[in-house]
Amino acid sequence: MDGIFSHAEPTPDSGSDGDRPRLEPVVAGVTVAMECEQAYEGFVDYLHLWWPLGTVGTMGPGSHLGIEEGMLIEESEAGERRQWGSVVRSEAPLRSGASDRSHGCLELDFTLGFEQEAPTRVVIDFEETGTGATDVTVTHAGWAPGPAGEGQHAMAESWPEILGYYQRFMGGAA
Repeated sequence: MDGIFSHAEPTPDSGSDGDRPRLEPVVAGVTVAMECEQAYEGFVDYLHLWWPLGTVGTMGPGSHLGIEEGMLIEESEAGERRQWGSVVRSEAPLRSGASDRSHGCLELDFTLGFEQEAPTRVVIDFEETGTGATDVTVTHAGWAPGPAGEGQHAMAESWPEILGYYQRFMGGAA
């Protein structure tokens, strides 16, 4: 019967953090003119070639980003390494029987710049369209409470720009 009186305190799951509204997940997507297997490979195996480290990175130009031993790592030219996150799930695209369309997924616990907070969750879905193209959708959620979560959310709003670099790398016009 909590909350039936107008003067009742809000419950923790009431959709806000004090006076702050609950931050929604950031969802961004692009379509690349590649089969799902190639789209997944371009994202995962060639991340170092397309990720915009000049604008979304911590070590500046000349650094390198990649997935190594289940970790997302940025490495500077001098060899300094910084972990951005961990791979929770990596499912290379497989053909599903009924539609003969391929689907893949990469899921990360992501901390970039907010290592003192619990990691956020990034899910990248690869869904073949049936026309030789693949829809790539990023869903980023799981924000910390308060100002840290607002900072995480603001950083996640870069996903459309980041995916634009990926789409151009894969041969498309962003």
